[in-house]
Amino acid sequence: MSEVTAVNTVNRKFVMTYLLISLYGVVLTMLLDSSISASLIMLLGGNASQAGSVDSLVNLGAILSAVLSAYMLSRFRLYKHMFLVFSLCSLLSLVGLVVCLLVASPEVVIVSTLLTVFLYYFFTGSLSLPLYELLNQFVDKRSRIVVMSNCLAIGQLCSMLVSLGIAWLLSRPAGEPLLHYRWIFGFAAFVGFLNLITMLRLERVEVKRETAEPLSFSSLYLNQFKEIKGSRSIQLFMAAVILYAFNWSATGLFIGLGYRENAMRMNEILASGIFIRTLFKAISYYLCGQLAKRFGNKAILITIGIIGLGSPITSLFLSVDAFIIVLIATNLMPMAYVYFLNHLFERSDETTFKGRFTFFTLAAVPSTVSIPLLGVLVEHQPAVFGIIMLMIQLAGISLVMKFKTVETDPKVGPPA
Repeated sequence: MSEVTAVNTVNRKFVMTYLLISLYGVVLTMLLDSSISASLIMLLGGNASQAGSVDSLVNLGAILSAVLSAYMLSRFRLYKHMFLVFSLCSLLSLVGLVVCLLVASPEVVIVSTLLTVFLYYFFTGSLSLPLYELLNQFVDKRSRIVVMSNCLAIGQLCSMLVSLGIAWLLSRPAGEPLLHYRWIFGFAAFVGFLNLITMLRLERVEVKRETAEPLSFSSLYLNQFKEIKGSRSIQLFMAAVILYAFNWSATGLFIGLGYRENAMRMNEILASGIFIRTLFKAISYYLCGQLAKRFGNKAILITIGIIGLGSPITSLFLSVDAFIIVLIATNLMPMAYVYFLNHLFERSDETTFKGRFTFFTLAAVPSTVSIPLLGVLVEHQPAVFGIIMLMIQLAGISLVMKFKTVETDPKVGPPA
Protein backbone atom coordinates (compact mmCIF):
# COMPACT_ATOMS: atom_id res chain seq x y z
CA MET A 1 0.00 0.00 0.00
CA SER A 2 2.75 2.44 0.95
CA GLU A 3 4.57 1.68 -2.32
CA VAL A 4 1.48 2.48 -4.39
CA THR A 5 0.91 5.67 -2.43
CA ALA A 6 4.50 6.78 -3.06
CA VAL A 7 4.11 6.24 -6.81
CA ASN A 8 0.83 8.15 -6.88
CA THR A 9 2.43 11.04 -4.96
CA VAL A 10 5.22 11.26 -7.55
CA ASN A 11 2.62 11.23 -10.31
CA ARG A 12 0.65 14.06 -8.74
CA LYS A 13 3.77 16.13 -8.21
CA PHE A 14 4.84 15.66 -11.82
CA VAL A 15 1.38 16.54 -13.13
CA MET A 16 1.43 19.78 -11.09
CA THR A 17 4.90 20.61 -12.41
CA TYR A 18 3.77 19.72 -15.94
CA LEU A 19 0.77 22.01 -15.47
CA LEU A 20 3.03 24.94 -14.50
CA ILE A 21 5.42 24.26 -17.38
CA SER A 22 2.46 24.09 -19.78
CA LEU A 23 0.97 27.26 -18.30
CA TYR A 24 4.16 29.27 -18.71
CA GLY A 25 4.71 27.76 -22.14
CA VAL A 26 1.24 28.73 -23.36
CA VAL A 27 1.58 32.27 -21.99
CA LEU A 28 4.99 32.68 -23.64
CA THR A 29 3.66 31.27 -26.91
CA MET A 30 0.89 33.87 -26.80
CA LEU A 31 3.33 36.69 -25.97
CA LEU A 32 5.56 35.54 -28.84
CA ASP A 33 2.57 34.88 -31.08
CA SER A 34 3.24 35.24 -34.79
CA SER A 35 0.65 37.99 -35.03
CA ILE A 36 2.42 40.11 -32.39
CA SER A 37 5.90 39.58 -33.80
CA ALA A 38 4.65 40.07 -37.36
CA SER A 39 2.81 43.28 -36.44
CA LEU A 40 5.98 44.61 -34.76
CA ILE A 41 7.95 43.89 -37.93
CA MET A 42 5.34 45.59 -40.13
CA LEU A 43 5.25 48.56 -37.75
CA LEU A 44 9.02 48.95 -38.11
CA GLY A 45 8.79 49.04 -41.89
CA GLY A 46 9.24 45.36 -42.67
CA ASN A 47 7.48 43.50 -45.49
CA ALA A 48 5.11 40.52 -45.69
CA SER A 49 7.92 38.07 -46.37
CA GLN A 50 9.69 39.14 -43.19
CA ALA A 51 6.42 38.89 -41.25
CA GLY A 52 5.81 35.42 -42.71
CA SER A 53 9.36 34.42 -41.80
CA VAL A 54 8.30 34.49 -38.13
CA ASP A 55 6.40 31.21 -38.65
CA SER A 56 9.21 29.83 -40.78
CA LEU A 57 11.73 30.47 -38.00
CA VAL A 58 9.39 28.99 -35.38
CA ASN A 59 9.33 25.78 -37.41
CA LEU A 60 13.05 25.86 -38.08
CA GLY A 61 13.78 26.24 -34.37
CA ALA A 62 11.49 23.32 -33.53
CA ILE A 63 13.00 21.16 -36.29
CA LEU A 64 16.60 21.68 -35.22
CA SER A 65 15.72 21.36 -31.55
CA ALA A 66 14.12 17.96 -32.10
CA VAL A 67 17.36 16.61 -33.49
CA LEU A 68 19.43 18.29 -30.77
CA SER A 69 17.23 17.12 -27.90
CA ALA A 70 17.33 13.52 -29.09
CA TYR A 71 21.11 13.74 -29.27
CA MET A 72 21.36 15.37 -25.84
CA LEU A 73 19.15 12.65 -24.35
CA SER A 74 21.82 10.20 -25.46
CA ARG A 75 24.44 12.22 -23.53
CA PHE A 76 22.71 13.68 -20.45
CA ARG A 77 22.27 11.47 -17.43
CA LEU A 78 19.41 13.41 -15.78
CA TYR A 79 16.36 15.05 -17.34
CA LYS A 80 16.52 17.89 -14.83
CA HIS A 81 19.90 19.05 -16.11
CA MET A 82 18.52 19.35 -19.65
CA PHE A 83 15.53 21.38 -18.51
CA LEU A 84 17.64 23.82 -16.54
CA VAL A 85 20.23 24.38 -19.29
CA PHE A 86 17.75 24.95 -22.11
CA SER A 87 15.36 27.04 -19.97
CA LEU A 88 18.23 29.37 -19.08
CA CYS A 89 19.21 29.74 -22.73
CA SER A 90 15.63 30.56 -23.80
CA LEU A 91 15.41 33.18 -21.03
CA LEU A 92 18.63 34.83 -22.23
CA SER A 93 17.26 35.04 -25.77
CA LEU A 94 14.20 36.94 -24.51
CA VAL A 95 16.34 39.29 -22.44
CA GLY A 96 18.43 40.04 -25.55
CA LEU A 97 15.32 41.12 -27.48
CA VAL A 98 14.22 43.43 -24.67
CA VAL A 99 17.64 45.10 -24.69
CA CYS A 100 17.43 45.60 -28.48
CA LEU A 101 13.97 47.15 -28.15
CA LEU A 102 15.42 49.68 -25.71
CA VAL A 103 18.53 50.76 -27.61
CA ALA A 104 18.66 49.43 -31.19
CA SER A 105 17.55 50.86 -34.56
CA PRO A 106 14.38 49.56 -36.34
CA GLU A 107 16.44 47.44 -38.76
CA VAL A 108 18.32 45.80 -35.90
CA VAL A 109 15.08 45.22 -33.97
CA ILE A 110 13.54 43.41 -36.97
CA VAL A 111 16.56 41.12 -37.22
CA SER A 112 16.60 40.68 -33.42
CA THR A 113 12.90 39.78 -33.38
CA LEU A 114 13.38 37.09 -36.02
CA LEU A 115 16.50 35.77 -34.29
CA THR A 116 14.82 35.70 -30.87
CA VAL A 117 11.80 33.81 -32.22
CA PHE A 118 14.16 31.20 -33.68
CA LEU A 119 16.33 30.93 -30.57
CA TYR A 120 13.39 30.78 -28.15
CA TYR A 121 11.66 27.98 -30.04
CA PHE A 122 15.00 26.23 -30.60
CA PHE A 123 15.85 26.16 -26.90
CA THR A 124 12.28 25.55 -25.72
CA GLY A 125 11.69 22.95 -28.42
CA SER A 126 14.75 21.09 -27.15
CA LEU A 127 12.71 20.42 -23.99
CA SER A 128 9.76 18.86 -25.84
CA LEU A 129 11.14 15.38 -26.28
CA PRO A 130 12.41 14.94 -22.68
CA LEU A 131 9.11 16.39 -21.39
CA TYR A 132 7.09 13.87 -23.39
CA GLU A 133 9.41 11.10 -22.22
CA LEU A 134 8.65 12.06 -18.61
CA LEU A 135 4.94 12.30 -19.43
CA ASN A 136 5.06 8.71 -20.67
CA GLN A 137 6.79 7.60 -17.48
CA PHE A 138 4.51 9.36 -14.99
CA VAL A 139 1.07 9.37 -16.68
CA ASP A 140 -0.77 6.26 -17.81
CA LYS A 141 -1.99 5.83 -21.38
CA ARG A 142 -5.69 6.44 -20.67
CA SER A 143 -5.09 9.69 -18.78
CA ARG A 144 -2.36 11.18 -20.97
CA ILE A 145 -4.43 12.98 -23.62
CA VAL A 146 -6.79 14.38 -20.96
CA VAL A 147 -3.84 15.65 -18.89
CA MET A 148 -2.28 17.26 -21.96
CA SER A 149 -5.51 18.91 -23.12
CA ASN A 150 -6.59 20.09 -19.66
CA CYS A 151 -3.18 21.57 -18.86
CA LEU A 152 -3.19 23.43 -22.16
CA ALA A 153 -6.77 24.61 -21.54
CA ILE A 154 -5.79 25.99 -18.11
CA GLY A 155 -2.78 27.65 -19.71
CA GLN A 156 -5.03 29.26 -22.31
CA LEU A 157 -7.35 30.58 -19.61
CA CYS A 158 -4.39 32.22 -17.84
CA SER A 159 -3.02 33.60 -21.10
CA MET A 160 -6.51 34.95 -21.78
CA LEU A 161 -6.09 37.25 -18.78
CA VAL A 162 -2.69 38.30 -20.08
CA SER A 163 -4.25 38.93 -23.49
CA LEU A 164 -6.55 41.51 -21.92
CA GLY A 165 -3.49 43.49 -20.89
CA ILE A 166 -1.97 43.15 -24.37
CA ALA A 167 -5.20 44.23 -26.04
CA TRP A 168 -5.37 47.24 -23.72
CA LEU A 169 -1.75 48.14 -24.51
CA LEU A 170 -2.12 47.82 -28.28
CA SER A 171 -5.34 49.86 -28.31
CA ARG A 172 -3.81 52.82 -26.47
CA PRO A 173 -1.97 55.59 -28.33
CA ALA A 174 1.74 55.77 -27.63
CA GLY A 175 4.17 58.60 -28.20
CA GLU A 176 6.77 55.96 -29.10
CA PRO A 177 5.60 53.02 -31.27
CA LEU A 178 7.90 50.48 -29.59
CA LEU A 179 6.72 51.26 -26.05
CA HIS A 180 3.90 48.70 -26.10
CA TYR A 181 6.17 45.97 -27.42
CA ARG A 182 8.80 46.68 -24.76
CA TRP A 183 6.19 45.94 -22.12
CA ILE A 184 5.00 42.79 -23.94
CA PHE A 185 8.43 41.25 -24.42
CA GLY A 186 9.62 42.45 -21.02
CA PHE A 187 6.76 40.51 -19.45
CA ALA A 188 7.72 37.52 -21.64
CA ALA A 189 11.21 37.62 -20.12
CA PHE A 190 9.66 37.66 -16.62
CA VAL A 191 7.51 34.61 -17.42
CA GLY A 192 10.61 32.90 -18.81
CA PHE A 193 12.29 33.50 -15.45
CA LEU A 194 9.34 31.92 -13.60
CA ASN A 195 9.54 28.95 -15.95
CA LEU A 196 13.24 28.50 -15.14
CA ILE A 197 12.43 28.52 -11.40
CA THR A 198 9.72 25.89 -11.95
CA MET A 199 12.26 23.54 -13.51
CA LEU A 200 13.86 23.22 -10.07
CA ARG A 201 10.73 21.28 -8.96
CA LEU A 202 11.55 18.40 -11.27
CA GLU A 203 12.80 15.20 -9.70
CA ARG A 204 16.28 13.90 -10.50
CA VAL A 205 14.89 11.33 -12.94
CA GLU A 206 17.50 9.45 -14.93
CA VAL A 207 17.29 9.29 -18.71
CA LYS A 208 16.03 5.88 -19.80
CA ARG A 209 18.38 3.96 -22.06
CA GLU A 210 18.00 0.53 -23.60
CA THR A 211 21.63 -0.26 -22.80
CA ALA A 212 24.21 0.96 -20.34
CA GLU A 213 26.09 2.66 -23.18
CA PRO A 214 24.91 5.94 -24.76
CA LEU A 215 22.54 5.48 -27.68
CA SER A 216 24.07 5.41 -31.14
CA PHE A 217 22.60 8.58 -32.60
CA SER A 218 23.19 7.74 -36.26
CA SER A 219 22.03 4.13 -35.92
CA LEU A 220 18.81 5.17 -34.18
CA TYR A 221 17.70 7.43 -37.03
CA LEU A 222 18.92 5.16 -39.79
CA ASN A 223 16.74 2.39 -38.37
CA GLN A 224 13.77 4.73 -38.07
CA PHE A 225 14.19 5.93 -41.64
CA LYS A 226 14.15 2.33 -42.87
CA GLU A 227 11.05 1.65 -40.79
CA ILE A 228 9.22 4.63 -42.29
CA LYS A 229 10.17 3.49 -45.80
CA GLY A 230 8.70 0.07 -45.07
CA SER A 231 5.49 1.14 -43.32
CA ARG A 232 2.62 2.54 -45.36
CA SER A 233 0.73 3.62 -42.25
CA ILE A 234 3.66 5.71 -40.90
CA GLN A 235 4.19 7.25 -44.34
CA LEU A 236 0.54 8.31 -44.39
CA PHE A 237 0.84 9.79 -40.90
CA MET A 238 3.94 11.81 -41.84
CA ALA A 239 2.34 13.05 -45.06
CA ALA A 240 -0.69 14.30 -43.13
CA VAL A 241 1.54 16.12 -40.61
CA ILE A 242 3.45 17.76 -43.49
CA LEU A 243 0.26 19.17 -44.99
CA TYR A 244 -1.23 20.30 -41.67
CA ALA A 245 2.06 22.07 -40.89
CA PHE A 246 1.47 24.47 -43.79
CA ASN A 247 -1.70 25.80 -42.16
CA TRP A 248 -0.40 25.99 -38.61
CA SER A 249 2.64 27.87 -40.00
CA ALA A 250 0.72 30.48 -42.00
CA THR A 251 -0.38 32.95 -39.31
CA GLY A 252 2.35 35.48 -40.10
CA LEU A 253 1.51 35.33 -43.81
CA PHE A 254 -2.16 36.04 -43.12
CA ILE A 255 -1.14 38.93 -40.88
CA GLY A 256 0.96 40.29 -43.75
CA LEU A 257 -2.04 39.91 -46.06
CA GLY A 258 -4.25 41.85 -43.65
CA TYR A 259 -1.74 44.68 -43.32
CA ARG A 260 -1.49 44.81 -47.09
CA GLU A 261 -5.23 45.45 -47.30
CA ASN A 262 -5.65 47.89 -44.42
CA ALA A 263 -2.88 48.49 -41.89
CA MET A 264 -4.95 50.78 -39.61
CA ARG A 265 -7.84 48.33 -39.31
CA MET A 266 -5.43 45.43 -38.69
CA ASN A 267 -4.02 47.21 -35.63
CA GLU A 268 -7.53 47.44 -34.20
CA ILE A 269 -8.34 43.84 -35.08
CA LEU A 270 -5.16 42.54 -33.46
CA ALA A 271 -5.84 44.51 -30.29
CA SER A 272 -9.42 43.26 -29.92
CA GLY A 273 -8.79 39.80 -31.37
CA ILE A 274 -6.10 38.54 -28.99
CA PHE A 275 -8.60 37.99 -26.17
CA ILE A 276 -11.14 36.33 -28.46
CA ARG A 277 -8.57 33.98 -29.97
CA THR A 278 -7.21 32.99 -26.57
CA LEU A 279 -10.73 32.32 -25.25
CA PHE A 280 -11.49 30.13 -28.27
CA LYS A 281 -8.26 28.20 -27.70
CA ALA A 282 -9.01 27.58 -24.02
CA ILE A 283 -12.51 26.27 -24.77
CA SER A 284 -11.33 24.25 -27.76
CA TYR A 285 -8.50 22.50 -25.90
CA TYR A 286 -10.87 21.38 -23.16
CA LEU A 287 -13.58 20.20 -25.57
CA CYS A 288 -11.11 18.48 -27.89
CA GLY A 289 -9.53 16.66 -24.96
CA GLN A 290 -12.90 15.25 -23.96
CA LEU A 291 -13.86 14.42 -27.55
CA ALA A 292 -10.50 12.80 -28.29
CA LYS A 293 -10.89 10.58 -25.24
CA ARG A 294 -14.27 9.41 -26.52
CA PHE A 295 -13.94 9.42 -30.32
CA GLY A 296 -10.17 9.31 -30.90
CA ASN A 297 -7.65 11.65 -32.44
CA LYS A 298 -8.86 11.18 -36.00
CA ALA A 299 -12.19 12.92 -35.37
CA ILE A 300 -10.43 15.87 -33.72
CA LEU A 301 -7.90 16.23 -36.54
CA ILE A 302 -10.69 16.25 -39.12
CA THR A 303 -12.58 18.88 -37.10
CA ILE A 304 -9.52 21.10 -36.72
CA GLY A 305 -8.76 20.72 -40.41
CA ILE A 306 -12.26 21.79 -41.41
CA ILE A 307 -11.96 24.84 -39.13
CA GLY A 308 -8.66 25.62 -40.80
CA LEU A 309 -10.45 25.86 -44.14
CA GLY A 310 -11.91 29.13 -42.87
CA SER A 311 -8.50 30.77 -43.30
CA PRO A 312 -8.16 30.66 -47.09
CA ILE A 313 -11.90 31.01 -47.71
CA THR A 314 -12.34 34.16 -45.64
CA SER A 315 -9.13 35.72 -46.97
CA LEU A 316 -10.46 35.28 -50.50
CA PHE A 317 -14.02 36.50 -50.15
CA LEU A 318 -14.36 38.66 -47.03
CA SER A 319 -13.15 42.16 -46.26
CA VAL A 320 -10.45 43.03 -43.75
CA ASP A 321 -13.14 43.74 -41.15
CA ALA A 322 -13.81 40.00 -40.96
CA PHE A 323 -10.12 39.19 -40.54
CA ILE A 324 -10.68 38.09 -36.96
CA ILE A 325 -12.18 34.89 -38.44
CA VAL A 326 -8.90 34.22 -40.25
CA LEU A 327 -6.91 34.80 -37.05
CA ILE A 328 -9.14 32.47 -35.03
CA ALA A 329 -8.87 29.72 -37.64
CA THR A 330 -5.09 29.97 -38.04
CA ASN A 331 -4.59 30.08 -34.27
CA LEU A 332 -6.68 26.93 -33.76
CA MET A 333 -4.72 24.99 -36.38
CA PRO A 334 -1.62 24.45 -34.17
CA MET A 335 -3.87 22.45 -31.83
CA ALA A 336 -3.55 19.66 -34.36
CA TYR A 337 0.05 19.23 -33.20
CA VAL A 338 -1.11 17.93 -29.80
CA TYR A 339 -3.42 15.31 -31.29
CA PHE A 340 -0.94 14.23 -33.95
CA LEU A 341 1.55 13.82 -31.11
CA ASN A 342 -0.84 11.67 -29.09
CA HIS A 343 -1.42 9.60 -32.23
CA LEU A 344 2.37 9.13 -32.38
CA PHE A 345 2.41 8.13 -28.69
CA GLU A 346 -0.11 5.38 -29.40
CA ARG A 347 1.93 4.04 -32.31
CA SER A 348 5.33 3.98 -30.58
CA ASP A 349 7.14 2.22 -27.79
CA GLU A 350 10.02 3.59 -25.71
CA THR A 351 12.59 2.31 -28.19
CA THR A 352 11.09 3.95 -31.31
CA PHE A 353 9.60 7.14 -29.87
CA LYS A 354 12.80 9.26 -29.95
CA GLY A 355 13.42 8.57 -33.62
CA ARG A 356 9.79 8.94 -34.64
CA PHE A 357 9.41 12.17 -32.69
CA THR A 358 12.32 13.70 -34.59
CA PHE A 359 10.90 12.67 -37.96
CA PHE A 360 7.52 13.96 -36.82
CA THR A 361 9.10 17.36 -36.17
CA LEU A 362 11.06 17.24 -39.43
CA ALA A 363 7.70 17.01 -41.21
CA ALA A 364 7.52 20.81 -40.84
CA VAL A 365 10.51 21.27 -43.17
CA PRO A 366 8.44 21.68 -46.40
CA SER A 367 6.27 24.42 -44.89
CA THR A 368 9.34 26.11 -43.39
CA VAL A 369 11.21 26.41 -46.68
CA SER A 370 8.02 27.41 -48.54
CA ILE A 371 7.12 30.39 -46.32
CA PRO A 372 9.30 32.92 -48.25
CA LEU A 373 7.77 31.82 -51.57
CA LEU A 374 4.26 32.04 -50.14
CA GLY A 375 5.17 35.50 -48.82
CA VAL A 376 5.87 36.60 -52.40
CA LEU A 377 2.41 35.35 -53.40
CA VAL A 378 0.84 37.31 -50.52
CA GLU A 379 2.48 40.48 -51.87
CA HIS A 380 1.63 39.98 -55.55
CA GLN A 381 -1.02 37.25 -55.96
CA PRO A 382 -3.08 36.97 -52.74
CA ALA A 383 -5.88 35.03 -54.48
CA VAL A 384 -3.42 32.37 -55.67
CA PHE A 385 -2.03 32.17 -52.12
CA GLY A 386 -5.51 31.55 -50.70
CA ILE A 387 -6.30 28.87 -53.29
CA ILE A 388 -3.01 27.05 -52.61
CA MET A 389 -3.65 27.05 -48.85
CA LEU A 390 -7.19 25.75 -49.43
CA MET A 391 -5.94 22.87 -51.61
CA ILE A 392 -3.24 21.93 -49.10
CA GLN A 393 -5.77 21.82 -46.27
CA LEU A 394 -8.23 19.68 -48.25
CA ALA A 395 -5.42 17.24 -49.07
CA GLY A 396 -4.43 17.08 -45.38
CA ILE A 397 -7.97 16.25 -44.30
CA SER A 398 -8.27 13.55 -46.97
CA LEU A 399 -5.09 11.87 -45.69
CA VAL A 400 -6.29 11.95 -42.08
CA MET A 401 -9.54 10.30 -43.15
CA LYS A 402 -7.52 7.37 -44.51
CA PHE A 403 -5.83 6.60 -41.17
CA LYS A 404 -7.96 3.51 -40.44
CA THR A 405 -8.11 2.26 -44.02
CA VAL A 406 -4.35 1.66 -44.20
CA GLU A 407 -3.02 -1.74 -43.18
CA THR A 408 -2.07 -1.70 -39.51
CA ASP A 409 1.56 -2.27 -38.63
CA PRO A 410 1.51 -5.17 -36.12
CA LYS A 411 4.56 -3.80 -34.33
CA VAL A 412 2.95 -0.54 -33.37
CA GLY A 413 -0.70 -1.39 -32.90
CA PRO A 414 -3.78 0.22 -34.44
CA PRO A 415 -4.00 3.96 -35.03
CA ALA A 416 -5.87 6.03 -32.43
